[in-house]
Amino acid sequence: MPAFKLQFPAERIPELAERFAYRSDERCRAAGAAARVRGHYLREEFMVVCAWKTPRSGSKVAANSMAAIVDATGRALASSSEVVRIEALLGLVGVGVPTASTLLHFAFPDDYPILDVRALESLGVKGRTVYPVSFWLAYLSACRELAAAHRVHIRTLDKALWQYSKERSADREFASDARIDLDALGTAASVQNAATSRVGRGRTQAVQVRSVREVPVAANPAMKPAPTPEQHRSLLSDCWELARAYPTSGVLNRGGRPYRAIRFERKLDAVANDPEGLLEYVRGLAYRTT
Repeated sequence: MPAFKLQFPAERIPELAERFAYRSDERCRAAGAAARVRGHYLREEFMVVCAWKTPRSGSKVAANSMAAIVDATGRALASSSEVVRIEALLGLVGVGVPTASTLLHFAFPDDYPILDVRALESLGVKGRTVYPVSFWLAYLSACRELAAAHRVHIRTLDKALWQYSKERSADREFASDARIDLDALGTAASVQNAATSRVGRGRTQAVQVRSVREVPVAANPAMKPAPTPEQHRSLLSDCWELARAYPTSGVLNRGGRPYRAIRFERKLDAVANDPEGLLEYVRGLAYRTT
C-alpha cells in the first residue's frame, strides 16, 4: 500500500478548505441526508450524486434499476463493515471506488472522505484507473487519522486536499502559459526586464515585464528557513509587480479576453503574512518555469 503523507503544512487545512471551489453539493447533501434517514438511496438521489462526482458516468449508472439501487445502497448503509459497505456499492453498474466513496460521504459526511485524484496528489500518491478495496481502506484510514490528529472534520480535510491540488494545478497552468522567466529567483539575481512569452495557434507573442526590482532573498539554499520581515516585504513587492505587469500586457489571452493572472494574485494574497509560504511558492514557481 502507498504511504499517504500530507504534502503541505497541516496548519493550512482550514484556509485551504475555506477556498474550496467546486460544483455546489447542496442537492447531494440533501440526497445523502434523506438516504441516511430512509436507509437507502432512491434512484433519482443516486443519479444526482453520481453525476456530481463523475458526469461522464451518466449513461452507465443509468443502467441500474430502482430495485438494484435500493438493495445495494441499503446493504451499504446498514452494514458496520467497511468492506461490506464499499463492495455493496461496487456491485452497481458504473460505480467505482471514487463514486462509491461519494455515496458514502454524502450519507455519512462526518465519517467518509471522497476518493479523488486531487486528494491523492495532496497526500503524495498518484491516482489510478482502478482502485482495489484494499486501497480504499488504506486511504480511508489515513484520512481519518489525519483528521483526528489535526482536530478537523473529515470534510474539512477532504476540501483542503482537493483545493491544494487544484491550486498547484493552477500554478502549473499559469507557469506553462506565461513561461515567466524566474531563473533570477533561483539565483538571487535581478528579474528586471524578465521576458514572458506564450506560444499558441502557430504564433509566438512576448512582452517585457519591466520595473521589477532585484529580488535579494530569492531561493538561496543558504538562506535561513524564515525570511526576515524586510526580505519578506521585498519579495512580496517584487512578486506583485510581476502580477501587475500581466493585466496590462494583453498577451495572456483566453477566449479573446485579457488574462489577469488571477490565480497568481490570489496566491500572493494567501501568503501575504506567511514569509515561509511565500518563499516556498516562489521557489516552486521558479523551479516549474525553468
